[in-house]
Amino acid sequence: MKTYITSTEMAYSFSNFSEYTAAQQTWALQQSYLLVNSYIRPEVQIPSVEIWDGHSDTIIAPSVLKHAQAELCKYLLIQRNQT
Repeated sequence: MKTYITSTEMAYSFSNFSEYTAAQQTWALQQSYLLVNSYIRPEVQIPSVEIWDGHSDTIIAPSVLKHAQAELCKYLLIQRNQT
């Protein structure tokens, strides 16, 4: 899965992350990754990141993209849980 932040890193950003199912976590990580990329201007070069193997604790990516994805992931999970 392409992502800027792993589930381990996400748990550091959102303490309730582990309360969601694996399917919900994966969905939120995928959607937040797509949202981050959709907000970046097309002329901005996004550095290539490795594909996450689902097991590693970290991914090397710019911290601003990690933070943005973590906030969007948290938002998506909270919003989905409220509906």
